[in-house]
Amino acid sequence: MSVAARTTLLLAAHGAGDDSPANRQVLALAQRVGQGQAPSLRVGAAFRLGSPAFADAARQVDWHTSAVVPLMTSDGYFVRNVLPAALREGVPQGGAVPHVTPPIGLDPRVRGLFVHRLAPLLRQLPAGGGRPVVLVIGHGTARALGSGTSTYALVGEIRDAFPGVDARAAFLDQEPSLESISPTLVGRSILAVPFMLGGGSHALIDIPERLGIVAGNGAVTVLEPLAEHPELPGIVRSIGLTPLPEGLRLGTRTSPLALWQADQAADALRQWGIASTIVPISTRGDRDLEKPLEEIGSDSVFTDDLAAALRRGEIDVAVHSLKDLPLDDDPSLVLAAMLARASSAEALVSARGVPLRDLPTGAVVGTCSTRRARQLQRLRPDIRTAPIRGDVSARIAQVRAGQFEATVLALAGLQRLGRSNEAAQIFDPDELLPEAGQGVITLQTRREDWSATAWCARADDPATRMSVLAERAFMRRIEVNPALAAAASASWSTDGGTLRVRVLSGAEVFDAVRPGSDPLVLADELAAAALASLEPRE
Repeated sequence: MSVAARTTLLLAAHGAGDDSPANRQVLALAQRVGQGQAPSLRVGAAFRLGSPAFADAARQVDWHTSAVVPLMTSDGYFVRNVLPAALREGVPQGGAVPHVTPPIGLDPRVRGLFVHRLAPLLRQLPAGGGRPVVLVIGHGTARALGSGTSTYALVGEIRDAFPGVDARAAFLDQEPSLESISPTLVGRSILAVPFMLGGGSHALIDIPERLGIVAGNGAVTVLEPLAEHPELPGIVRSIGLTPLPEGLRLGTRTSPLALWQADQAADALRQWGIASTIVPISTRGDRDLEKPLEEIGSDSVFTDDLAAALRRGEIDVAVHSLKDLPLDDDPSLVLAAMLARASSAEALVSARGVPLRDLPTGAVVGTCSTRRARQLQRLRPDIRTAPIRGDVSARIAQVRAGQFEATVLALAGLQRLGRSNEAAQIFDPDELLPEAGQGVITLQTRREDWSATAWCARADDPATRMSVLAERAFMRRIEVNPALAAAASASWSTDGGTLRVRVLSGAEVFDAVRPGSDPLVLADELAAAALASLEPRE
């Protein structure tokens, strides 16, 4: 469908009842979205609570020439369950299915509006009580983990933009709630950021009242809602009028495993009606197989060339094994989606088909990973490790040829290639804790390409994203000390999550498992404990 064919945009909001401030703001936003546009473009609004209701609006719209734009900051329960069901009630049997765009909170431009407004307010916060707190408050719901992931995306962008700020998330209807984090906020200067578009009862009454209890003697500043921002109508209009991306170019490494993963990414996008083509790209890590990875001089030898092609516009999406990406995010790029995680476990492939305990004394195990090497030697101090290069098949071939007694590979890679039967041992996390992000395929896009970013985000798996947030946040804190070897593995559900970490420093080991509701705070706490435990002692 061409942009010109769109004649109606329907802004979908939860609402709070007819003549409520929230509903009036949405109706006013609809008017602003339509201002200055061609007379043929109609812009209206529909509500869960208020008039017109979703089903009533659906009966009056030609869905061949229209689009629904959810005025939501998350891709959670409301967008995935409530809105589609309500719209279907108004669609005749066999009628056209409404075209629903991604919720506007998946658009990086919307998060950018929040971030850009913080700098002058942070300068005005009273000093004292430790670092200022930026508390991003989402509505959330315990029924859908995806209701919180975009809130954490905004927290991450605030942390990147203002490194001296203690940025956290809190929710009205899930953990961590405003009340549950109160012990850490008493006496602190707080800048509350309601991650909501309108100035309804939540933003204007509920949040300030609950913060007044939480903050104790600290100073609280509440950021005004976004609905009146002058740039918002243009963003909403562009989301609604831009058709589905056609033929997204997915860049990938050339190995059989990477191509398999690109096929999975294409399948995930196809479920949302997005076609794609796969563009193989040779990376420096794949071309130079003679040098050990540390001698090549980069921790992103398998991703640099893909990212460069993405920045140049030669591809629209880069498909990565997440564990290959550097921990420091490129501000011009976005990890738009993390597909549902496969196994994160480690597997041993050995020449004799035996587990680690039965390898010969002094056996050489091929690995380029310091994390793997130190954990293996903790289990078998007599073995030696040596660099091994090449894709999964090449590494197994080197073991079979007798160049190494064994090698360690990600079980997910073996499974994806149909070779999991070649694993002589699958390690328990007590034995060998995996790399942060292991088993995860991620889709990376250009931040400025908001359409590809928002549509790819529909393929995101919330449980995987929350787990990876914890793992990578922990590793960022540990990475500042190159003498340490670390691993992290998390799991998440609507009831919260668990982060397990292991940090090795010489003969010392910090090993801990801790539950929590906030992946970033949980990572911060465990990293601080690990670094304190392994500090050099006089």
